[in-house]
Amino acid sequence: MSDSLQSNYRAQQHDHFKRVLLAIAFFILLVCVLIGQLFRLQILSGRVLFHRSLDNQFTFADLQSQRGEILDRHGEVLAKNIPLFHVDLFVESRVKAQRALTKFATDFGLEQSVHQKISERIQRARPLDTIRVFSRLSQQQRQLVYEKNLHLPPLKVTPEFIRHYPCGAPCASVTGYVLAKKQEKDQKSDNPNILAAYSGADGVEKSYDDILSGHAGVVQLQRDAKGKILQTLSQLPAQNGADITLTIDAKLQRFVAEKMQGKRGAVIVNNPSNGEILALYSAPSYDPNAFLDPALSDKLTHYLTSSDKPLFNRVLSGQFPPASTVKPFLALHALEEKLITPSFQIFDTGSFRYKDTANVYRNWNRGGHGRVNVQKAIIVSNDTFFYHLSLKLGIDLMSTIYGHYGFGSLTGIDLPGEKNGLLPSRNWKRARGQTWLIGDTIITGIGQGSLLVTPIQMAYANAIFAARGDAFVPHVVREMTYPDRTIKTQLDNRSRKETLTYSYWTHITQAMQKVIEYGTGSRFGRLKQPFAAKTGTAQLVKNSGRTHHIKSLSDHSWFIGFFVQDKPNYAITILLENDNDALLIAREIVEHSTRYQ
Repeated sequence: MSDSLQSNYRAQQHDHFKRVLLAIAFFILLVCVLIGQLFRLQILSGRVLFHRSLDNQFTFADLQSQRGEILDRHGEVLAKNIPLFHVDLFVESRVKAQRALTKFATDFGLEQSVHQKISERIQRARPLDTIRVFSRLSQQQRQLVYEKNLHLPPLKVTPEFIRHYPCGAPCASVTGYVLAKKQEKDQKSDNPNILAAYSGADGVEKSYDDILSGHAGVVQLQRDAKGKILQTLSQLPAQNGADITLTIDAKLQRFVAEKMQGKRGAVIVNNPSNGEILALYSAPSYDPNAFLDPALSDKLTHYLTSSDKPLFNRVLSGQFPPASTVKPFLALHALEEKLITPSFQIFDTGSFRYKDTANVYRNWNRGGHGRVNVQKAIIVSNDTFFYHLSLKLGIDLMSTIYGHYGFGSLTGIDLPGEKNGLLPSRNWKRARGQTWLIGDTIITGIGQGSLLVTPIQMAYANAIFAARGDAFVPHVVREMTYPDRTIKTQLDNRSRKETLTYSYWTHITQAMQKVIEYGTGSRFGRLKQPFAAKTGTAQLVKNSGRTHHIKSLSDHSWFIGFFVQDKPNYAITILLENDNDALLIAREIVEHSTRYQ
């Protein structure tokens, strides 16, 4: 029995020894693993983890730069930055965040549905996330937030600057608008602390985006393990953008906008002696604030879907037949080229046929104007005279003359979206696989056919004629004022100096003055100062007779004019789509301008 007990004791002792060995082996293995992990963390990954810990300890926040203001020629602000205030919730813990949200909803009067949505976002949020609770506090709401202490942690009031356009729709054709855009790395983030950058989408905002934008700053912050900000360590200040002063007169812009209500078209008032644009308006227009204010979303929807295309800048991108507005240009250069004399005349029976061809080209006055010289041809806008003149000039010289006035090429105005128009020529038609016909020459001589111009091109041509050949690039920016108060002024931008023969220019200009006295522009009426003008009717369908039972097929009307001076400082160009009253709008604008100059 003693042997049995002794044998059992040895077995137990052996089993105990094995367990001890296993325990020692386990602890040795555990120590090895810990040493390995320490080696990996301290030696192999030490530098990476050190920098990661710094990243957790330090964070960076953007400092929003102030976009430069846009002002009119008299200093009225057309685009500026206004502060908005939002309420954000810092999620340190979900319990505290839900408690703070409940208090805010009760004291502030947050809608139940909104409360529920934010509560669900808190449940999905990670620690240290920030959630926007309410956007765009009104002044009364802001007062309530501070009275009820709803701005204390974990809630906070967050300021933000957004773009605002006090002038609104009347100035939109010039100012354009901006769009908010986050950086690519932040596109999917809904963190309200990541501020969107504003970039110009149209108008001056787009053309001068780099100058207006400035550069965002950055601040380095230190935070504890819970994400609470402890202190500001350093910062790189934001560099604000430059302020831009325009050549535009905001009061004149508003008056033009008022007179163009309910119409489609374009108006340009410019200074022929330096290229400054005093007013530039495309109708219908739009409120640029609609792109940034959610409360105006209905307006934005209308702008995007309207058949009147208010976002389409007709001044720069609309392309129309110039019609009879080109007649003074052709007549002057026919005199310059000695193809006709001031006494040259034709007899108009109301129609014209080239040799033995079948096509008959009619004067707008079917009864004809009888004997017509160059002045009468301009005063009554006689088509037959210019059918004859077009054959004397020929398409090659006509294309050169039109090109001289800027047709077929960009004017270089400092606004985006300008189109070239269309200047037809033999080469242009040959490239289309067609042959230039004599009929093409004849109708091009009255500003019809394939010839297309933009209203800004017509304004440029009108200015060149008014300045007797001198050409200045049209522009809307006068000067730029940088944050250090450095001012960059728009310098002389003359693109061409040329003097047309004074006697010929005067001969044509005198006829243009009579246009508004007893010619096609007689509804405009006389002014106290000498004023030269030309009307034009651009047909959309043959024999439309100015108006058509389908409004969209009615003729367009043009009006160009300028005060006759040695150094002209006022010219006006108007196009109305499917409307014959361009000269009546012009009369009111010119009277307004002279009254307040």
